[in-house]
Amino acid sequence: MCDYPRGRICGTIPIPGKGSKEKHKEPTGVNTPEVVVVSPVAAEALDELSRIWQDPFAKSVLISAPPGSGKEVFAHSIPYGNNRPTENLQTLSLATDDQQGLLRQLYGKEREDGSIEEGLIAKAAKSMLFLDELHQPKNIGDSTIRASVLRALESDEFFPVESNRRQKVDDVLFVMATSKTLED
Repeated sequence: MCDYPRGRICGTIPIPGKGSKEKHKEPTGVNTPEVVVVSPVAAEALDELSRIWQDPFAKSVLISAPPGSGKEVFAHSIPYGNNRPTENLQTLSLATDDQQGLLRQLYGKEREDGSIEEGLIAKAAKSMLFLDELHQPKNIGDSTIRASVLRALESDEFFPVESNRRQKVDDVLFVMATSKTLED
């Protein structure tokens, strides 16, 4: 038996990735403050997840696990667990060599008429931005995306592509995932 703090708070164990506001035929939770976990690795992950849920001031989370292990499902349970809105969750895979395209998707772009096309960071306001494949691009020398995300995370501001107008990061939880080990 493992404690499941979020279950204790709301009386249910949320099924990862299924918010209570979404319409599902199957239940979105199980009524209990504990859960039976056989795997020590899963128990440790659940303990870490519970700690994240209890930190309403967390700005970023790094998930490191092998491919196919459910990092995205784990990530999508985080805003649900710490009471962030789940309607505007944004997801982006960094597994591309098109760095300029990724920058436009993340930060938006200034249009010719001077208006700003919103990027995923702006769209994820008060919710979560999930960045998958953080270890990409494979060429470590080209870490423009990682460096720019770290800057936005640390300073709570960013500039849309081709713009000099500073934008504020509006309470976005950055959840990043990689299949590389932390040592790598």
